[in-house]
Amino acid sequence: MKKLIEKYKRECDCSCSEAILRSADEYYKLNLSEQCFKMVAPFSGGMLIGDTCGILTAGMTVLGIVFTGKCAHQTPMLREVTADFIDQFNKLNGTDNCLILKDKYAIKGIGCLNLIISGAELLEQIITKYKNYANIKTP
Repeated sequence: MKKLIEKYKRECDCSCSEAILRSADEYYKLNLSEQCFKMVAPFSGGMLIGDTCGILTAGMTVLGIVFTGKCAHQTPMLREVTADFIDQFNKLNGTDNCLILKDKYAIKGIGCLNLIISGAELLEQIITKYKNYANIKTP
């Protein structure tokens, strides 16, 4: 998904959350509508207030699309999948707080691009790990 993240950051100036969802949409052939991409816009920059990282929240959105059956309560594996993603994200980065992550990873001119790529790679690993429970065909 690295090339897709770079593409959406370069061509669309997408935020972290938008780049994650657009890249996952293309990579996993989710066929999401433009309305769906607008849903994650407020997750940008830590829910626009520097709180929980948009990479994590958009990744959770992707996991919901990929793993949820009819509803969350009827998808027992969803808790394990999302907990694993959150845990691995925090272990990898030390926090899920946007402001702290920006201080640690943002680079002038590219912002958090490397962190977004890292988050997308982690998301891909989680989806691969639990692919037997997915509602989609994984590459």
